[in-house]
Order: sequence, then C-alpha cells, then structure tokens
Amino acid sequence: MQIERIRAEHFLSLVGQKLSLQAGQHRLEVEVLSVARLPAHHLRPEAPFSLVLRAPGAPALNQSMVGLTHPTLGLLELFLVPTGPDAHGMRYEITFN
Repeated sequence: MQIERIRAEHFLSLVGQKLSLQAGQHRLEVEVLSVARLPAHHLRPEAPFSLVLRAPGAPALNQSMVGLTHPTLGLLELFLVPTGPDAHGMRYEITFN
C-alpha cells in the first residue's frame, strides 16, 4: 500500500497492542499508545494523523527511518521521532502528513 493511502483507521484498533519495530540492528516491540487526527491539508489525499508509540527505555533510538510491521499492511518504512521518556519507557511519534 502506498504511504499516502494509510489512514488513522488502520491503527485505531491497535491502540494498546504491540507491534514490531526494526531500527538498524535493533528490533523492538512497541506499544501503540494513541492515534491523533491532525488538521487536513491539500498535500495528503487521506486525513493526516500522528501515531504515538512506547518502547522499552533502552536502547533509546534517534530520529530515523524505521521498519514498523503492521498486522495487515505488512512492513512500513516510516520516519520515527523520539518525544521523550515516560514512567514506562521511551515514547516515539510517527506523523502521516
């Protein structure tokens, strides 16, 4: 599937579930914390949204391209940005805009 066609609905049912994330030589299990819709704009045919994930505190990842495995869409190459730690690990955000 083209990245432009991915919608928030592809992730809403996964909130609270774990997905596999590959970042370089690190493979992590990440929890889907939230999916937030963003204001629409003309550059994206589908409504933009952000995906917030939590991973273990170590290793902490830098912003980079990662592979996120979705149960129905398969492997997605996405840009991951660390947003900081919380009481349970490190939080990251992926924005689809």
